[in-house]
Amino acid sequence: MSAGEEYAVLRAAGVSLVLDLVGAVPQVLHWGEDLGELGPEGVGALRETGVTARVANSPE
Repeated sequence: MSAGEEYAVLRAAGVSLVLDLVGAVPQVLHWGEDLGELGPEGVGALRETGVTARVANSPE
């Protein structure tokens, strides 16, 4: 990994670990079944799906 990378993908034995390296602390975006080769678009999709949804009818 070189300086300035925004994510890391580790794959072995049918398992993938995808880390988001943006920010002060790395975030786990995926840890489970092997996702295959991921590019920036795939990692971007994982980032979007990891955001907690806020809906208007949620209890406060």
